[in-house]
Amino acid sequence: MMVIGFQPALMAGVLIAFTLIAPLVFHNFWTMEGESRFLNRIIFLCDYTCVLAALVLIASSDTKAWLSLLNYAQLH
Repeated sequence: MMVIGFQPALMAGVLIAFTLIAPLVFHNFWTMEGESRFLNRIIFLCDYTCVLAALVLIASSDTKAWLSLLNYAQLH
């Protein structure tokens, strides 16, 4: 949806919410040992770079889109 320009700030917010939760569930490297711990920690950190990318998208979008995300969050 972000690619076609449909509510880019809202879709970035949804991506942020999902990406903050999913790595905690699927890449819990703190319970692992050895190579699997190392690999899952790398994937965990890579997932959080998606959060940074979505924040950059929100910051670079126009003020109207940013305000729509804030209004949506307040209404729900």
